[in-house]
Amino acid sequence: KHSSLPIRVDDFKMASTTAMLGVVGGLCLVLGLFCSPCHAQDSVDLRPFESMLPRWLAQFSLNKTGEYRFQPHLTAPHPYASSDVAHTLFIVNQLNLSASERADWGAHINSFQNASNGMFSRGSPPGGSSWHAQGYVTAGLALVGGKPLRNNALFDHIAATPELWEPTFGSLLHVDKEVGVLDEPTSLRRVPHPFATALMIMKS
Repeated sequence: KHSSLPIRVDDFKMASTTAMLGVVGGLCLVLGLFCSPCHAQDSVDLRPFESMLPRWLAQFSLNKTGEYRFQPHLTAPHPYASSDVAHTLFIVNQLNLSASERADWGAHINSFQNASNGMFSRGSPPGGSSWHAQGYVTAGLALVGGKPLRNNALFDHIAATPELWEPTFGSLLHVDKEVGVLDEPTSLRRVPHPFATALMIMKS
């Protein structure tokens, strides 16, 4: 015999902004994979969950545009939190910002970039590895229409030193021959592949 639990989903407290993003992103994945009507419509209806977002966001908001704490008990803004919220709102089509709000959000994210080397902070506690932070925080910045203020010195060095990346990326590019393979280690002309895109960005 089954009994229903008197618990509503919107009563749950989120442990972190990343957990909130994981729930919303996970719903998209699960419904997209296993919901037949979703397959037929080629879309996922997240409107039933949108009413929960204000309650979840309120746990992390620091009452300034783009400024969020990573966990409810923290008091300082966090680079991952700003990016997590931008991604979450983008998924449910609620990242509706004015030009000034986009500028403020972008400026806040850029405040986490190191002025001497261009690296974005992982935050405290760390939201991920330093490598992950550079891509993920920048992705959140892009969602609000911004871009880093400075080049990343480490990435500039890697891009200018092919022996650091060609052995790894070359082997990955050769895995799927139906997608495209390199004519030679330094050629990118025949490779319509995500790794080729990364290489072209690094070499630009």
